[in-house]
Amino acid sequence: QCNSTLQLIPERIIQKVREWFDTDKTLFTYRGGGLIKVIFPEPDKQILAELGKLVAVGTKENCEFVIQVLNSYNGNEVTHDLYKEIIDSLPLDSDLISEISCGLDSEGVVRGEFGYVATYLRKKAEIEPWLTDSREKIKQFARQHIISLDHQIADEQRRAEQQLELRIRDFG
Repeated sequence: QCNSTLQLIPERIIQKVREWFDTDKTLFTYRGGGLIKVIFPEPDKQILAELGKLVAVGTKENCEFVIQVLNSYNGNEVTHDLYKEIIDSLPLDSDLISEISCGLDSEGVVRGEFGYVATYLRKKAEIEPWLTDSREKIKQFARQHIISLDHQIADEQRRAEQQLELRIRDFG
């Protein structure tokens, strides 16, 4: 019930959490971003609209704050449009672009030897539609990100196969 009450004032929540961010960015994704995720377990139109207002202002600090909040949602597809807005507002060599990549790739609990392989394959499928975006920056980011995911998929596939082979050798 407390969450439903707090969900009625998303602009105030964002304002207060932004003050915390300006004061101390240390582990903000887990503290401030985590609080927003507790209040809004699924990023809905309300919270995304409030975050979108900050992105529209266009400052690097606003973008950094929004990225940290979005990253607490582990790359949830609902956040992709806002990530794209941020990418479009930044130079592609910005250090914040790598933060976006990390947020898009993150996942909660991964299970099984090939759990990361499956996760990265799903993340790649989620990003592939970005290749048809009308904005060149988004397409360029998507191409680079897909290449990175392909490398991660290959690395995780090799690692999982090696671990499985070792387990079979050791335990039959």
